[in-house]
Amino acid sequence: MPMNPEWLPVLAILLGGMFVCGAALQSFLARKAGRGLALSAAAFLMIAFAFFLAREHSTQVRAVPLTPASPATTTGSSDEEPDSTSMSLHLGDLIVKVVRSDRYAMSLDGRRFLELAMDRKGLWVTCDVGGSHVSGHIRRNRLRFPTEVIPRPDAHTLVLGIADAEPFRVRYADPRTIEVTGTFFAKDRDDPVIFRRGGGVHWTGGGGAAGSTLDLRHFGKGRIDFDKSGLVRIVP
Repeated sequence: MPMNPEWLPVLAILLGGMFVCGAALQSFLARKAGRGLALSAAAFLMIAFAFFLAREHSTQVRAVPLTPASPATTTGSSDEEPDSTSMSLHLGDLIVKVVRSDRYAMSLDGRRFLELAMDRKGLWVTCDVGGSHVSGHIRRNRLRFPTEVIPRPDAHTLVLGIADAEPFRVRYADPRTIEVTGTFFAKDRDDPVIFRRGGGVHWTGGGGAAGSTLDLRHFGKGRIDFDKSGLVRIVP
């Protein structure tokens, strides 16, 4: 995996500190104690500064949870479900209904590619996204590589544009609805799972049509697995 250019100055300072440390050791071996002490002090300061920069760089982007938007008021809706124990996951334009939980994990042939976790603060998203290959590693709403701020048009939405691929977007629409689009990659897999806005779900071996609904609530809680046989199942 290529190194993020933002880390190059940190690496340069760290390598410089190690080089100076080697020069200090040579000075001690040559019985030049004064020069060795001076170089040792310089090496210590350079390495300490490199670790300081690394820590600052790692913590400069604070992860913030997604909060549920206030659902639109509906009056006289005859098709609104009174069951508050379910959750609707809008994967592209495919609706998957599952038992309500504090964590929704999805996998491709058993390899996890997306996790939606909720707590009292809100929704946390973890996944690997990209186009022809993985280009973004998102861990609990924070883009770990490259280390950039994920655009947030509002407190309920994460978006990330990806060249030549379905844009990544997660919206916590309301307490019972999460909308997801994007191109996702499971660990050690090159074939993606695509949740297409205006389209359905596509993966190697199967797919789900846009506008359809898949009800998995009778299977109970568990990981949503997209199998190469074309089935979507709940794995405990």
